[in-house]
Amino acid sequence: MRIKNDAGAGYLVSQVWDFSNYAMKDSLDDDGEDLSESGINIFPALYPLSKTQNAVALVQKWSTSYSGGGKEMDLADFMMLNEDGTYKTVFSKIPFYSKEQIRACFSDSDYAKKSHCSDESWSVLNISILDSGDEFYSWEFITKSYDWPSFVDKSKIKKSIDKKTLYPFKNIEK
Repeated sequence: MRIKNDAGAGYLVSQVWDFSNYAMKDSLDDDGEDLSESGINIFPALYPLSKTQNAVALVQKWSTSYSGGGKEMDLADFMMLNEDGTYKTVFSKIPFYSKEQIRACFSDSDYAKKSHCSDESWSVLNISILDSGDEFYSWEFITKSYDWPSFVDKSKIKKSIDKKTLYPFKNIEK
């Protein structure tokens, strides 16, 4: 929804985009895991594509539960918002967020002896917008991943960073 300030009438809705019938393409490559889809949400942010165009992220959530843990994955499709209320996919199936926890202690004595009784991992996407003077900005997808094995002190969490630069409407990676 776009809102404008009309001096005489106050704030008015000037444009609405309807994503109610949007379906993500190809869904999840789940490598045999039994993950359940739990809907698509609009992430509350605007992402600049150019000086005049913006995109929103439609985030599809997948999850499963384990005995003593579980896994969640969020994938995003970034949609360019056109002035006439239409939209177009810019990037699809971008890993947006994930977390997994697997229990490693199974008895009261395990819990009494160990301070961290689960294997945990998570990742978060950050986006850097790069203006190189082209019609559309390029986007740098920066995924920060964390791994915290069971029975290991929190100060020993392993962190890794993966960076990819992608260009809107092109299957080109830098």
